[in-house]
Amino acid sequence: MARIVSLPEDGCLPSKVKQLADGILSMDGLIVYPTDTVYGLGTRVTENGLRNVFEAKKRSENRKPPILISEAHIVFKLVEPSNLLWDLASNFWPGPLTIVAKASANAPDPLRDWEYIGVRLPDSCIARELARLAGGYIIGTSANISGNPTPSVVKKITEIFGDTVQLYIDAGPRLGPESTVVMIEDNSIKLIRKGAVPL
Repeated sequence: MARIVSLPEDGCLPSKVKQLADGILSMDGLIVYPTDTVYGLGTRVTENGLRNVFEAKKRSENRKPPILISEAHIVFKLVEPSNLLWDLASNFWPGPLTIVAKASANAPDPLRDWEYIGVRLPDSCIARELARLAGGYIIGTSANISGNPTPSVVKKITEIFGDTVQLYIDAGPRLGPESTVVMIEDNSIKLIRKGAVPL
């Protein structure tokens, strides 16, 4: 049965987040959690975890979800380093900018087979702590059915996912907008999705 817990961002104690989420993450269970933009749906980055997210969202497996990280330096475990990427990260992280870059040859399974990975360091203590518990990164897709709007409150999200999600962390309304998504390609920046950060 799903558990709904209220946890304000200013009450984000690592021990509390660990107590709530550790067991669920270890089994690739799904968690709805607050970010600095909208509510996210995620779990550990494993084959089983990705499958669980795709099935819950009714999302095509060809549409790779973004990955949220616990600390900025984790980005280089996932994607190829570049001065442009680090300039963007230094200016806009933590914050609502998702950077899509070429996957690192040393990226962990199952991300190694992805051509590009979207990464973000959110300005959310809860999201970053969940990522840390999951090994430094966590699936960070929005808590909605693919193609539909993301509700701003947890109560509406529970009506979508029900007991498919094991834990809902309610930190109050999340009004968006969603993160801006840019791609780094040929040492230039391409806008993929308009969002909270203007191009």
